[in-house]
Amino acid sequence: MKKKKKRGRSLGERYPASEPCRCDICKSYCLRPGWWTVQEAFRAMDAGYGNRMMLEIAPDMTFGVLSPAFGGCEGKLALQEYARNGCGFLKNGLCELHGTGHEPLECLYCHHLRKGLGQQCHADLEKDWQTAAGRALVKRWLEQVLRKGNGEPGRPKHGASLSPAAGPPPPYSP
Repeated sequence: MKKKKKRGRSLGERYPASEPCRCDICKSYCLRPGWWTVQEAFRAMDAGYGNRMMLEIAPDMTFGVLSPAFGGCEGKLALQEYARNGCGFLKNGLCELHGTGHEPLECLYCHHLRKGLGQQCHADLEKDWQTAAGRALVKRWLEQVLRKGNGEPGRPKHGASLSPAAGPPPPYSP
């Protein structure tokens, strides 16, 4: 007799939204953009937020993550120099994504009562982006950014290439 494959819980089920909080700890979490799941980022792009995303690339260059951009880093590669600007969706201490249904899972989950639990959420989101669906969405976003005439993400058209081979890292190639 064949065993049925048990379906695992989704990331949203494993990391439920926390209660809203305006304490200093929770507000400090909002300074650094949280990560969407691949599916959430897909929906956010379809809702028109693609131009306000940035691409974070893993240090080993094996995968990328689309996240809300740092202020001034919209449509670019995530660069440390923009980190001091905080999340581009945070205006006057309030999140522009709040209540839209497009809040990143990591933002919804993190809370002062869950101190230390965010690392596992982040690690699981990382795994979500290391999939064919994650690579395909990054490729779609890169094509969208390039189509708008920005040249390479994070660089002007006339700027230097991202690598000697010019173009996205191999995992993002078709």
